[in-house]
Formats: sequence, C-alpha cells, structure tokens
Amino acid sequence: HATVSGCKPARAPSFRLPGVPRACGVNARRRSDPPDPRRSQGGTPGWPPPPLSSCSREGIPCGRDGPSPSLPGRCSPYDPFLLCSGPAAKLWWAPGSRPQLLRKETFANMSRIEKMSIQGVRSFGIEDKDKQIITFFSPLTILVGPNGAGKTVSPLRSRLQHGEKVSLSSKCAEIDREMISSLGVSKSVLNNVIFCHQEESNWPLSEGKALKQKFDEIFSATRYIKALETLRQVRQTQGQKVKECQTELKYLKQNKEKACEIRDQITSKEAQLTSSREIVKSYENELDPLKNRLKEIEQNLSKIMRLDNEIKALESRKKQMEKDNSELEQKMEKVFQGSDEQLNDLYHNHQRTVREKERRLVDCQRELEKLNKESRLLNQEKSELLVEQGRLQLQADRHQEHIRARDSLIQSLATQLELDGFELGPFSERQIKNFHKLVRERQEKEAETASHLLNDFAGKEALKQKQIDEIRDKKTGLGRIIELKSEILTKKQNELKNVKYELQQLEGSSDRILELDQELTKAVRELSKAEKNSNVETLKTEVISLQNEKTDLDRTLRKLDQEMEQLNHHTATRTQMEMLTKDKADKDEQIRKIKYRHSDELTSLLGYFPNKKQLEDWLHSKSKEINQTRDKLAKLNKELASAEQNKNHINIELKRKEEQLSSYEDKLFDVCGSQDFENDLDRLKEEIEKSSKQRAMLAGATAVYSQFITQLTDENQSCCPVCQRGFQTEAELQEVISDLQSKLRLAPDKLKSTESELKKKEKRRDEMLGLVPMRQSIIDLKEKEIPELRNKLQSVNRDIQRLKNDIEEQETLLGAIIPEEESAKVCLTDVTIMERLQMELKDVERKIAQQAAKLQGLDLDRSVQQVNQEKQEKQHKLDTVSSKIELNRKLIQDQQEQIQHLKSTTNELKSEKLQISTNLQRRQQLEEQTVELSTEVQSLHREIKVKTFISLFFDSRCNFSVLPTTIIKSESESRLVIPWNSPGQNTGVGSCSLLQ
Repeated sequence: HATVSGCKPARAPSFRLPGVPRACGVNARRRSDPPDPRRSQGGTPGWPPPPLSSCSREGIPCGRDGPSPSLPGRCSPYDPFLLCSGPAAKLWWAPGSRPQLLRKETFANMSRIEKMSIQGVRSFGIEDKDKQIITFFSPLTILVGPNGAGKTVSPLRSRLQHGEKVSLSSKCAEIDREMISSLGVSKSVLNNVIFCHQEESNWPLSEGKALKQKFDEIFSATRYIKALETLRQVRQTQGQKVKECQTELKYLKQNKEKACEIRDQITSKEAQLTSSREIVKSYENELDPLKNRLKEIEQNLSKIMRLDNEIKALESRKKQMEKDNSELEQKMEKVFQGSDEQLNDLYHNHQRTVREKERRLVDCQRELEKLNKESRLLNQEKSELLVEQGRLQLQADRHQEHIRARDSLIQSLATQLELDGFELGPFSERQIKNFHKLVRERQEKEAETASHLLNDFAGKEALKQKQIDEIRDKKTGLGRIIELKSEILTKKQNELKNVKYELQQLEGSSDRILELDQELTKAVRELSKAEKNSNVETLKTEVISLQNEKTDLDRTLRKLDQEMEQLNHHTATRTQMEMLTKDKADKDEQIRKIKYRHSDELTSLLGYFPNKKQLEDWLHSKSKEINQTRDKLAKLNKELASAEQNKNHINIELKRKEEQLSSYEDKLFDVCGSQDFENDLDRLKEEIEKSSKQRAMLAGATAVYSQFITQLTDENQSCCPVCQRGFQTEAELQEVISDLQSKLRLAPDKLKSTESELKKKEKRRDEMLGLVPMRQSIIDLKEKEIPELRNKLQSVNRDIQRLKNDIEEQETLLGAIIPEEESAKVCLTDVTIMERLQMELKDVERKIAQQAAKLQGLDLDRSVQQVNQEKQEKQHKLDTVSSKIELNRKLIQDQQEQIQHLKSTTNELKSEKLQISTNLQRRQQLEEQTVELSTEVQSLHREIKVKTFISLFFDSRCNFSVLPTTIIKSESESRLVIPWNSPGQNTGVGSCSLLQ
C-alpha cells in the first residue's frame, strides 16, 4: 500500500501502483511549487468532482487533439485514458467511469511523489539496512486502471502554464529501459530475481533448455563469450602488431645504421671539403702576386707587339704605295703633261659624259620593260583566243555528230512508218519540217483509233462487271448455306464420336468389372493383414514408459542444476585461481625461454648471466668505446680526405705543368724546328743580316745598271764604265748592253724575292724572340717545379697509405664491437621483459596464496566442468528419449494412416464397380443413337459437296469474265470433270458436264 500525504480532502486517498508489490510503502512529501497537470491522473474516486458529459464544455480542448473515435464530440467510455486541459478546468478520468472535471482550486493543494522505499518484498530484506529507495524524476505520472485498459499505449500530453506543449517520444512500457539504466542491473535480473512474480517464482524448476536460457541471460553468458572472443581477437591482433613492429624495428635499426654511416661519410666529406678549401685558398694567395706579375708582362708584351705591328704595317703600306705607283707608271701609255686644274676639268667632263650615258641607259631599260609588258599581254590574249577557238571547234564537231545521229533516227523512223523520200541523208531543213508534219499526222490518227478502241472496251467491261456482281451474290448465299451445313455436320460428328467412345468404354467394362473384383479382393486382404500386423497398443505402452524415463531425467537435471548453483557461488574464485595458476605457468615458461635463448650469448660476452643493471652498465661502457672509436675513425677519415684532396690537387697541378711543358715544347718546335733554341736564333740572325745586305745590293744595282746603260747608249762610250776596258766592236758593246739590260730586268724580281724571304725570316726571328720567356718557363718546369710536385705526390701517397691502414684497423675493431653491442641490446629488451615477468610472477604467487586461503575448508570434490559434463550427458540422454517418443508417435500415426488409406481404396473400388454396372444398362440406347447420327452425317456430306461444286462453278465464271475482250480470240466448249466421294461410300467417282 502507498500513502499520499498533504492532500486537501479530509481523508488521505489510498491506491495501488501497477507493478509495485502490496507490501511496499510509498511515502511522499508535500512541496510548495505548483503541481504539474500530468500528475492529476493519480486522483482517486474519493474526490467528488462533478461529472462532465462532453469535452467541449466551457471551451475545454481535448488532449487527444480531436474527438473520440467511439463517439463524435464526446470522450468514449471505452478509451483507456484521456487527459483534457483547458484555461478553466482539468479533466480527470479513470477507465470504466465517466469523465470528471477538476477545478484549478483542486490542483493547487495536490501532492507529488518524489521517492519510494521498498522493504521486505522478494529479494529485499526485512532489515533497515536492506531497504532500497527509488527516486522519481519530476514530474511523475501514474496511470491507474485495470488490465487491458490501455495504460501501456497511452501517450502523455500536457500543456504548461505558458502554453508550451510537452510530450514523451516513447510509450510508457519503455520505462523498463529507464529502470535498467537507473538500477544498474540487466533486464533478466529485474524480471527473474528482483521483481519476479509470485506465480513465476518456481522458474528454477522448469525444463533444462528454458532454465539454461534464463541462466545465460542472468549471467550474460553470451556477452562473456563475446568478451572472451573479443579479447582473443585483440590479443591476436596485438600479437600480429607486435610482430609487424619487430619487423619494422629491424628495418629501422638498419636505417639507423645506414643513417649513422651516411652521417660519418658526410662528416668526412665536410672535413675533406674544409681542407680542400684551405688548400685552394693558400694556392689562391700564392697565385695573386704571380697573376699581377704575369699581367704586367702581358701588358708590356702587348704594347711591344702592337708597336711592332704598326711599324710593319706602315712599312708595308709604304712599299705597296711605291709598288702601285711604279705599276701605274708602267701601265700608262701617255703621261698627261698638263696641270692639275686641266686634269680636274678633264675628269669632270668625263664624269658628265658618264652620267649622261647612264641616264640614257635607264630610259632605254624603262622602254624595254614597257615593251616586254605589252608583249606578255598580247601573248596572254593570244592563248585565250586559241582556247576559245578549240572550244568552238569541239562544239562544231559535236553539232555535226548530233546532225548525223538525227538523220539516222529519221531514216529508221521513216522505215518503220513507211514514209517515202527519207532513204538518203543528209536532210535539209525543208525535209526535216516535212518529216515532222508527217509524223504528227500519223500520231493524231493513231490516237483517234486508240480512243475508239478504249470506248468499246469500256462498254464491254461494264457489262462483264455487272455479270460478275450477280454471280458473286449467288456465291455468297451458297457460302453461307455451306457454313451452316458444315457447323451442323461438325456438331453431329462430335456427338457420334462421343457415343462411339462411350460404346468403346462399355465394351471393356465387363473386363474392368473382373479386374475390379480382383483388386477389391486384394485390397480387403491387405486391409486385414495391416490390421493384424498393427502394434499401436505396444507402441503406446512404450511411449508411456519413455515418458516416465523422461520425467526421471528431468528430475535428475534439476538436481544437477541445484548442484551447479551451489558450485557457482565459488565459480569466480575457482576461475580466478585457475587463471592465476595458468598465468604463473605461462610466465615461468616465458622466463625459461628467455634464459634459454640468451644464456650462451650473454655468458660469452660477460662471462655470466647478468641482470638488467649489469647489462646496461656493460652496454654503456661498450657504447662509450664505440663512440671513441668512431670519433677516431672520423678524424682519420677527415685526414684521409684532406690527404686525398691534396693528392688530387697535386696530381692536377702536375698534370697541368706537364701539359704546359708539352705545349711550350710543341710551340717551340713549331717555330724553331728543333729543340736547340739558341743556335737556331743565332743562325737566323746571321741569315737576316745576309739577306739585308743582299737586298741593299740589289736595290743599288738597279740604279747602277741603269746609269751604265745610259752611259753606254747615250754618250757613245766605247769602254766599260767599271773597268774602262774598251770594246773592239759594236757587237761587243751591244752584247754588254744586252747583258746589263737583262740583269736590270731580273733585278726587281730578285729584289722582291729577297725582300719576301727577308720578311719571313724577320717574322720568324720576332716569333723566336717572343718565345724567350717561354724557353725560360720550360727550363723552370723541367728543373724545378715538376720534380718538386712529384716529390710532394710521393710523400702524400705514403701518408694516405698510412691513414688507410689506420682506418682499416679502426673499422675492424668497430666491426667487432658493434655486433656485440647490438646483440646485447637485443638481449637487454628480453632481460627487461624477464625482470618484469619475475616481478609479475611474485605478484601472481601472492594472489594465488590469497585465493587458496579463501578456498580453504571448502569441500569441492566435483568441479563445475564435471557437473556441467554430467548435465550435458543427462541432457543428451533426455534428448534421445524425447526423439524415441517422437519416433514411436510417428510410427503410430503412420500405421493408422496406412489402415485408413486401405479402407478408402476399398470403398473407391466398390463405387467404381457400381458405376460400371449402371453404364452397361445404357449400351442398347447408345447403339441406336450411333446409327441415327451416322445417317445424318452422310446426308450433310452430300449437301455440302453439291453446294461446294456450284460455288466453284461461279468462281470459274467470275475469273474468265474479267479477262480483257481483245485477248479472247475464240470460244470453245470443254468439259469439267470433278471427282468426289459419295457420303455413304468409301470410294466412288461422280462427274458433271458444264458449258464453259
């Protein structure tokens, strides 16, 4: 019972909450805030509000948003619940009674339920400490009504003070979901343990399958299995992930080593680069003064060469001008003897004459271009006229061909039309016109004749068409008669066929009666045999015994369930004990595997199996040693890189010096022709001196020879100008003059060749003088620079070999230490895991001791697995017994169905035998009906054939009548013979003669 306090009426109303036990106490305290109209449904019949016949009274709207479907405009008394609200009143209605109106004054003093305490009911104890309190949400709505009144499906609606609508999205029955979330227990525990109905409180004694299902729901066995499966999958996934991470770790270690190696290489290369830059910088510092000195030398040399070239150019120009002057003097036939002014006047006159002639030449060229243009236009016009002439000639030829074709056609047409005077061509225009006139006359005559013939044929065709229409009408009537007769014939034939079929059936009826007698006897015999062999009573007795056995098995299963329930109280402890024991064995196995896997390796490295701290100290020392070795190796690599760079620079410099020496020697050899530079230069100077003397001699010889010839020729001297020897004869004088003149003629050529040779030698001398610094450079390179570089290169090679040996030694040492460090690092991970496992093992042993203390003093000879196995065996046996019961019941049903089937077969055979006996009595009547139908069918056959023959005759007349009259040349008589079978005979021939 529940008690509500704080109400305005004199006595406190009492009511029963649906779903709450009668022994529950419900205490509510009054609050000062205004009540919610939705809690007005908790009113009781103790209140005397006046009745309200309609929801529309005083303008109060119905909370259902419309009138009741049971009674228009009124609230139906059969609706489960209805809450109406309006500005002046609240409607309260309990199912089974009339609606009642609650005024606002009544709502002002109503109470609300906030908490409910439960004690002494079902699983709630009777002590104060067992009391449970349920706190309700505000506002609370209580639906009151008998079973089936609709409390579950009734939606809650209300209208608040400010006109705002509030509604629940789910139905009231879904409060189970809210209870589950609030109480923190599953639905199966609420239904089967806490709020178990008294009528269903003996569910632990139910059948095994249902009981197992309820226990699974209570203990969430499915969720536990799913959780175990999920844990297994997660463990498998994590294990796979660990394997992938280990593989990835392996590659990451390789990448790390590669990165360290690359970092070391970068360090060595950077050291090489630094040393190379220092060497280059020192070389650049040494090269700067040399470059400045070389630049000054080059500038001076360029000035010298430029001045020399200018001198040579001026001399060459002078000589060329002298040469040109001499050649002009030789080429001139007549030397102008006038003044410069006269020569300029003559030159200007000549220029004017030249310009005049050029002007006339331009005019003539312009006139020539004009004439050429006119000639091109005339040639183009000529070609167009020639094309036009060819086209006209082609048209003329085609015209003549058309005339010849026309004449040929006229001759052939005149021959066909039998016209005279057109045998020979060509024809004149008058003959052509005459031919056209004759052809038109013949055409008009033929057209007139054709029109007369067409009129005659049209009249005949109309007459024939009229006859055809009459014949078609007759044919149509015959066709309808034939169709009618054919339908009657078909119907009679079907009747005759059915009667004959019945007679055939009746002919075999006597044999069928004998067969039915045999089958009936056989069926009766089988029926008696089946009834005799039936063991239905035995099977029923066996079913009863099996059911008793099933009852015993059910009782045994219930006992096993009780035993299982007793064992389940310690299942958690035993399960945890087993899990801890298994965990301890797994950890022992893991520790053993780790020791077995790394014992030999760690013993070989340290001499004993260390712990984590000892191994970390050893790794720290090894790491320090490796870093020192790497630093030393990096320093050696840096020195080696510097030495290699220095070697490369020395090699490059040595190669450059050697190439420079080779190029200098080649240039020197190209100029001198040998390597003896000083002797060649001295010899060349002597040759130049000789050539200079010879050139001076030849230059003076020309003047001397000219003077000698002038003296000998002009002064008529008879002695030699040199030796003063006299000439005996004129011939000797002329011979001397001729000899002098020949020498005088040869003197310029010899002078020219001598000057050319002298220039070449001077040029070669200048080139050799320019090679004097190069000769000094060659001496320096051979005697000083190249030997020094070769000595440096040998020293650097010795240093490089020493550094390589040191680096190889350090790399060998590092290659021996790093694998030991790596293997120790791998072992460190497992040693760390082993120490963690040892700590966990101690914790597990402590927990095992605690669980063993809890289980001490308990007699648990049989485990849950054993009881469960026995239960499964009993359940399997129960299933077997149930299957046997079902099988026996099926056998009983099959035997009963077999007997029933045999009885129905016997009855069917008796019925068929009676039917055949009745049909034999109708045989005489069917034979008479067969004779009559045969006679009628034969008569209809004859009539149909006669009508068909007449219709064919009309068809033939129609077909022959539509032929054109001009085609029918003659008429003749013929006979048409049509074979046909007589209706009453199998074979026969009839004939009919007709005039066609």
